[in-house]
Amino acid sequence: MIKVIKKKHKTLLSRKRRYPLRGKESGAVMALSMSILLVLTIIVSASAGRTALEEKMASNNQNKNLTFQAAESAIDGTISDILGGDVTLVEEARVALDQYSSSTVVAIGSQDTVSTARVKYVTTISLTSGHSMNADKSAVVLAGARFEVLGTGSMATGSAISTVVKQGIDYR
Repeated sequence: MIKVIKKKHKTLLSRKRRYPLRGKESGAVMALSMSILLVLTIIVSASAGRTALEEKMASNNQNKNLTFQAAESAIDGTISDILGGDVTLVEEARVALDQYSSSTVVAIGSQDTVSTARVKYVTTISLTSGHSMNADKSAVVLAGARFEVLGTGSMATGSAISTVVKQGIDYR
């Protein structure tokens, strides 16, 4: 049994020879690793905040595009109705003189957006019929009117994003 104790004692001595500074460590590696961890945490949290901001910007851009398309659809639908024979808004605008007619809600495919259209009388114009080669000789002058169609698209969810688009139309 004495041999076993000497063997253990010999092992302890050899460890001390392998790691001579074991008791004199000051923790510099731990301090360095903690500072690197702190820097990485700051970088990650900053990039997470930036990602959230970019997501909000993309969402607002998409909503702005939707409201623009809704306003354009309202204008297209109203002009199609006018050219198709529904002149209620045109007659209302002629009577109102320099003011917009009452708004008409135009149904589009999405329930997230609301689109309306109003018509405003601008001025009286002269339209000529005939082709350009003999416009002076056989042209017929027709009285017409110029109108402005105002389309508005907004989000139904109460978002502050709204788009207004104006387009002119000559109507006889």
